Amino acid sequence: MDRKWLQTILACLALVALLGHGSEARAEQISTLVVTSIDYGYNASIKFQGTNRTVSIGEMDVTLNNFTDVVAYCVDLNQTFSTGVNYTSYEMYPINQSMSTLQAGWLLGHYGPGLGYSHAGYSTAASITALQLAIWEVTYDYASSYDTSGYYTALSSGNFIVNNLVSESSTVKTLALSYLASLPTQLAQLSLTGLNYSGVARSGYAQDFVVGNVGGAVPEPGSMLLFGSAAGLLGWLRRRRGQRQGGPEAEPSA
Repeated sequence: MDRKWLQTILACLALVALLGHGSEARAEQISTLVVTSIDYGYNASIKFQGTNRTVSIGEMDVTLNNFTDVVAYCVDLNQTFSTGVNYTSYEMYPINQSMSTLQAGWLLGHYGPGLGYSHAGYSTAASITALQLAIWEVTYDYASSYDTSGYYTALSSGNFIVNNLVSESSTVKTLALSYLASLPTQLAQLSLTGLNYSGVARSGYAQDFVVGNVGGAVPEPGSMLLFGSAAGLLGWLRRRRGQRQGGPEAEPSA
């Protein structure tokens, strides 16, 4: 590689890093977030960070900046929300911010009943409840893999524990554990969520959500758009180098 080519790559990478830092800090402001309806699962008796409580579980239909085909699940047991309220305090963050948000997005994209992925042989309420339990598990007891058959089984130990459900308790917990067992342990595989769009809507005043859709287009956060631009730029640079060297671009390793 000649000196001029190396300087060009380093300059482009520095620009991408600089822009990426600024975009991540700003996030993407959401002008409208309204929970329009809830498809309820079962209430659950849980222990959260050492305290017993009862929580309602449901899959939420959300209007997000004029888009109405968005599904949301809770990733925040410390805040509440109200249906029909227009929240303007939310910001959207990329799903790839952490392992736990990637896992939550992957679970939503593979098992969300409102996205057409209701688990065969189970009621919609059971599927919704199992998915929410699995999402809370990865949110509060985050790990690369989960014990789904041992003594300290996921959902039975840690920061988030499921004590009982008002209906189909053992069946729903078994289904939730199967969801956790199916999670890929490789970061790259987790990014394949099965969603056209996904993100984490965060607010300091109301409950945080993992959101996604498989239908119409939804504007992505600026940092996600920048990530795509950076990847495209680096791909273009690699292709240019391959052309100058007179050979095909090498396939990336898995």
